[in-house]
This record gives sequence, structure tokens and C-alpha cells, in this order.
Amino acid sequence: MLKQQIYSDLINAKKARDQFKSVTLAFVMASIKQVEVDTRKELTDDEVVKILQKEVKKREEALVFYRQGNRQDLIDKESAELEFIKTYLPKMMTETEIGKIIDEVLKSAGDNPQFGQVMKTVMTKIAGKAEGKVVSELLKQKLS
Repeated sequence: MLKQQIYSDLINAKKARDQFKSVTLAFVMASIKQVEVDTRKELTDDEVVKILQKEVKKREEALVFYRQGNRQDLIDKESAELEFIKTYLPKMMTETEIGKIIDEVLKSAGDNPQFGQVMKTVMTKIAGKAEGKVVSELLKQKLS
């Protein structure tokens, strides 16, 4: 399970006195624990992936502000954390693979497909292997 992998990597990082990995993984584990406490249940791998994606998104948003503020030290730190967290995420799909799934859904949707319905179906099939923004842009291109 992904949560156990992150936890064991956290323990190993602490034993190796790797400050960067241990702090980053501690933040990730804290986010996971917070959701578990809030929902009062053990998280599945899919739910952990969603949390990791939120953590990646937080760091991407922070990078934008750090670049605007011209803070190279923080840019380096956030970029390193971002790349490290991405190693725990499943491999993202290419635009070609996403396009094939969109085509399949559009074929089954009939003559006049609704954007919202198609988007919902595609996102359930993709399930965390692509960003919604990318899927949305590809779908808009195919519908126009």
C-alpha cells in the first residue's frame, strides 16, 4: 500500500538523517493522517494519490508566487519537494492515451454529447492519471 511505502521511506530518511526527505515525507504523512482523522477511516491507495496530487498542486501554486517574489531559495526548495512527491504518483498518461479514451467515450455518447457528461465519464476512467485541465482542453478540441 502506498501509505505504508511513504511511512517506511519516512522512517528510513530519519534513520539516514536525510533532513530534506524526512521533512517532506512528514508533511505528506501529516496530510494523510489529517484526512484519515476527518473521515474516520483507513485511506485506500486512490485516496492517498489524491492527497499527493493536492500536495503537488500546493507546491506548484507556491512556485508561482515565489517566482513573482524572485525568491530563488524558496523556488529551489519547493521545486525539489515537488519532484520528490511526484515520485510517489502513478505515471501520468500522455495526451495520445487521453485522446483515445476521449474518443471511446464520445463514440458511446451518441450524436450530441454533453461536455459535462463526457468529462465526468473520462475522468472516472482516467482516475488520477491525468490532470483535469489537460483532459478538459483535449475534450474541448475534440468537441469543436
